[in-house]
Amino acid sequence: MRTDWQGTYLDGRTAARQPATVRLMREGLELTTAAGGTRLWRYRELRQTQGSYAGEEVRLERGGELPETLLIPDPAFLQSLHEAAPDVGLRFHDPRRRSARLRWTIVAAGGVLAVTVAIYLWGIPLVAALVTPHVPVAWEEALGRSAVSYLAPPERRCGDPALGAAMDAIVARLLAAGPPSPYTMRVHVAARHGQRVHHRPCRAATW
Repeated sequence: MRTDWQGTYLDGRTAARQPATVRLMREGLELTTAAGGTRLWRYRELRQTQGSYAGEEVRLERGGELPETLLIPDPAFLQSLHEAAPDVGLRFHDPRRRSARLRWTIVAAGGVLAVTVAIYLWGIPLVAALVTPHVPVAWEEALGRSAVSYLAPPERRCGDPALGAAMDAIVARLLAAGPPSPYTMRVHVAARHGQRVHHRPCRAATW
């Protein structure tokens, strides 16, 4: 385990940056600055504000509004810190947990994807099968009339009574051959998109 590390010390009062040597102790960090002063920073007095992500510089602070700051450029410092002082727990980030966190993130993403696929393949059809029998016929017919109004607006519909009667007769024969239905079936003959029906009889061959 490596115990001595190089870093940068800021006293919180000035912008001066001082080279510093940091020694990992069981109860804290022994900090020696370039000026020759040595002090002990106890772990319980420190907070980590940077260095939780791969490749990021480690930043430790001590104090209140204008804290003393220690910068360690090597992120491996944190792993050695946990080896030197295993009792610090979650106070400082442990890089050894990073790979486990990545694995759990992948597992969670896979779980979300699996649940989404299951809902799409089985959940939605199941809910539709349960809800459909309870939807009022009047509501469904109102929805159908809205769709017809959009797909075949009145200005595009054929108004030839003879053609309408023929279509109604065909629909009646088709419905008579099947089981009883609570729905009212209507057929509208409409011009192709972009065409408009003029005020003259419609020919079946036109539609």
